[in-house]
Amino acid sequence: MRGSLTTTNNKTRFWVKSIIDGMLLISTFALMYLLRKGNLDLEPMYLRFIPLYLLCWVLTSILGQKFRNNDKQRHMQKLKPYIVSQLMFTAFLSLALFALKIASLSRFIVFGSIAVHFLMEILFLSDIYVKLFNIDEEERKEENFSVIFFMLEMLLMTVCFVGFYSYRNESIILAEQYVNILAILYFLWIFTGLVVHKFKLNIHSNYLKTVWPFLKSTVIVTSIVSFFIFGFEFIPHLSRTVVLGTLGLFTVFDVMFVSLVYLYKKPLQTDEAGAELFEVPIVEEQKTINMVTENGAAVTTKLRPKENDIQSTFLYKKLKSVYLKRYPDVFEFVEENVDLGKIDILKAEVINTMTMYNIEILPDEEMEFFINLHQMNDFRRLNRYLIEVNKKMHHGGIFVSRFHPQEKRSILFSKKYPGYLSRVLYILDFIWKRAFPKLPFFQKIYFALSGGKNRVLSMAEGLGRLYYCGFEVLAMKEVDHNIYFVARKVKEPSEDLKPSYSPVFKMRRVGKNGKSIFVYKFRTMYPYSEYLQDFVLRKFGYAESGKPAHDFRVTTWGKFLRRFWLDELPQLINLFKGEMRILGIRPISHRFLQEFPEHIRKIRGKYKPGCIPAYIPLLKQSKDGFIEAETIYLLLKEKAPFKTDLIFFWKALYNIATNKIRSE
Repeated sequence: MRGSLTTTNNKTRFWVKSIIDGMLLISTFALMYLLRKGNLDLEPMYLRFIPLYLLCWVLTSILGQKFRNNDKQRHMQKLKPYIVSQLMFTAFLSLALFALKIASLSRFIVFGSIAVHFLMEILFLSDIYVKLFNIDEEERKEENFSVIFFMLEMLLMTVCFVGFYSYRNESIILAEQYVNILAILYFLWIFTGLVVHKFKLNIHSNYLKTVWPFLKSTVIVTSIVSFFIFGFEFIPHLSRTVVLGTLGLFTVFDVMFVSLVYLYKKPLQTDEAGAELFEVPIVEEQKTINMVTENGAAVTTKLRPKENDIQSTFLYKKLKSVYLKRYPDVFEFVEENVDLGKIDILKAEVINTMTMYNIEILPDEEMEFFINLHQMNDFRRLNRYLIEVNKKMHHGGIFVSRFHPQEKRSILFSKKYPGYLSRVLYILDFIWKRAFPKLPFFQKIYFALSGGKNRVLSMAEGLGRLYYCGFEVLAMKEVDHNIYFVARKVKEPSEDLKPSYSPVFKMRRVGKNGKSIFVYKFRTMYPYSEYLQDFVLRKFGYAESGKPAHDFRVTTWGKFLRRFWLDELPQLINLFKGEMRILGIRPISHRFLQEFPEHIRKIRGKYKPGCIPAYIPLLKQSKDGFIEAETIYLLLKEKAPFKTDLIFFWKALYNIATNKIRSE
């Protein structure tokens, strides 16, 4: 019973595919006729030609077995009968026209309809066919043959050919002989592509192996075309510029495209966060790390890795006379902040390397003191390097190194190059080393070509990565436009937290009834800035606006967005989701909520946060001012909700319009 049902289904599919394919054939013939003649009134010779046309299609379809049931085959295997049938169709029809001496037909109509029909079949196979007959999508994805790449290549060859023809003849309407040569190029391109397997688009670890099938295909096509067309004058008065120029330009673009795909698919050997344009990551508040210094100043007593009875001058002498002999300013900085006499020289390491192996071979959790004089900018996997250093040090171990901050990068260009040249090169450097690593697709190309060497790190990102990887920065000093730092290990690396590079992020805030909501904002800070909140507050404190003063974590464009309140625009998402109101209490963190009086916290729980908070109309832009403004607003709102919101709303608009308050 089941076998008879399967047979019935196979017959049904056979006739359905036959009818649809026949309709595609007739439609493409009508389309090409319309393009060539400008109407659909078939001339007598074309009426006599159509039966021959359909007969050749039926015979080659049967011989090629393209309508048989092949559901269990992979996509390339499904496509092969259609390719074979089309090649046979072209050959049979050409022989029939030659034998019957029918030479007055337009080759553009005849062979153009065959080519377009073939393209329609490919589209039908790759998309509609899968959806109609429920072919496993995973199986289709595993197939090496790339239908999209096949279509792009055909489009590219067509554009190149028409482009050279129009350049040569000042017209895009192809003459009959050039229609013939384009059909020949199509045939040879498909045939050689299948022979050398270029349509599989195999990406090897070796670049030459990846690009070789494309170069080999072009060499074969060029040789065959040159031999028959130019050697035997197969088509007289044919422009070599059009033919060879098409093949040359096609090869150049082909190799460029494959090279980009190779770079994109090559494994990204970096721990840089993935650049996802539409990803909206969550930025969580970081736990406070107990700082040794007050307000970020240098330590008042020299730092020791741990309490011990060691008293030795070995490390001091080695650093001064050997390791840091060429770096007197660095030695002075280290000596001022680290009690070198309390460090066991057998548990100290001073190196100048960017090779991970030189760090991996060190014993785990043994080092008290570690200096790497090589700049952090050159590490392809910077987080992995810092995590490895963390792994080698015991708790409280001292880590000294350096990085070149992007804030000093323009100075180097102005010193190295004259005038406007330095500005132009700096702009190009900005695009390549700062924009590309943060953009989808371009990020992989950047790291594949640069290897991550001499990467650009902002001050915030350089310090933020240290905190992310379990270190606490205790002192810093600028030497020759480099930032040298003294840090100590205070915890294990935070591998579970992922810093975001997305232009939009969301933060966990307190909503109505104390529930957590995620408030959306435009990113205005450098990557890894979220790990420096306590560091910045201890170093600079709060500004009058209630935000951290002298916040170097904010980018240049971030300052612009904040000044004109543009960073708050994504909160419209919260507004549409019904989590926030236009005017209301400020969306604050759970930690900041604890600083409000208890009775105000209870009142706060009754209301949704607002895009325009209460401190704006009352001009109380400070930490204590936020609490005072919300207290006034909530007590008034309890008595007259609508009136209070109306008054506060218009006051807020007035203060913003008259620039009495800024979001900085």
